[in-house]
Amino acid sequence: MRTEKQFLCGVHERAAALRRARERRMTAAWSALCVALTVLLAWETLTPRAPGAMTLTGASLLGASAGGYVLVAVLAFMAGVAVTALLKRREQTQKTEEEPE
Repeated sequence: MRTEKQFLCGVHERAAALRRARERRMTAAWSALCVALTVLLAWETLTPRAPGAMTLTGASLLGASAGGYVLVAVLAFMAGVAVTALLKRREQTQKTEEEPE
């Protein structure tokens, strides 16, 4: 028969194992998303264009009709900052939870 202390140690070990498994799944999901976005970006960049076809360059964002592109860029930057802040906050809370009392 196990003592209460042994039982609690087992519970904590199982919780840590479940947490690590969840983190591995999330890392795999984010990695797959990054790979997919990289492939899409490469496909878009390397797709041959017809001669004389209009291509957008960095200088075209200075035009008056580029407001949508700039808005999407700003929103993407804000989303990246938000995700980074949330991940950092999560990391800090996990560190404080793991510290012995």
